[in-house]
Order: sequence, then C-alpha cells, then structure tokens
Amino acid sequence: MESTRDVTYKGGPAWRTGGIALAMLLLSGCFLNSATIKAQPASGAVKIELDERGCPQNVEPENVLLDFAQRRQVEWQAVDMSTGEDARASYCVYFDPFVGRSTSRCTNNGSLRSQPVDAGAPKTEEGVIYKYTIVTDRCPSEPLDPKITVRH
Repeated sequence: MESTRDVTYKGGPAWRTGGIALAMLLLSGCFLNSATIKAQPASGAVKIELDERGCPQNVEPENVLLDFAQRRQVEWQAVDMSTGEDARASYCVYFDPFVGRSTSRCTNNGSLRSQPVDAGAPKTEEGVIYKYTIVTDRCPSEPLDPKITVRH
C-alpha cells in the first residue's frame, strides 16, 4: 500500500500540493471579505462617482462598515469620474422611505455627513445590512442604492 506522501503530482507530493491549495483558498476568502466590506476611518469619506451628466454611477467603498461601539458616521463626497476631483453637486441621501424620522439628508455643495448610528438600530456581531439611496438633482430617475453594514 502506497502512502499519500509517496504519490507525486506535477506540483510535488500530493499532501504539499493539497495543503498549498487549501491555504490559497482560505486566504482568498479573507481577501474577498475585506474587499466586500471596508471599515472607514472616522474622517474618511465615501466617494460618490458622478458621470458627465452628474448622475451617480458608483460609490467607493460599495458597502461601508459602521461599528456601533464607535458610533461612527458616514461622510459622502461627490467626485467627478473623469477627473477624480471633488464635485459641487446637489444630491440627497435617503435612508428610509417612511414619514416620521429623519428620512433624508441633502446638500448642494457635494459633501454630506450622516447622523450617528441610532442606538435602537438592529445590529449583530456579523452586521446588519442597510440599503440607502442616492439621488442627484440632475438625474432624479437614476438613483443609486449602495449599502451600510452596522455591527456591534
């Protein structure tokens, strides 16, 4: 009976090749997770990329991680996609479609800051994902729906 250690493949012994493959798979999961949800510094801005028409096309990062223990806020800054420079754009950020709470925040100078995370907001160790909507004055029929993840 042959042991696994004696069997060789193109990349070397089977146990070494399998171990390397497993390590790469585990590491790729770590990179995928950190690329999907990025923690923002307290003073960092989420960039809203606007096209030549002034319509929101993308935000960077796509999913902002807010750690409730630090009661962090989100700060948005409109950016011209063609130049990468800050843009003085008029837009609103809608958090909730229902009447009765602070449902939106608007700016006409390109920069906007959220309120701190509500103490009563649902949150978990893994994070609860919330959608918000960005609408510009120039493209009211082309909203962008990025996400915020809130965790303990």
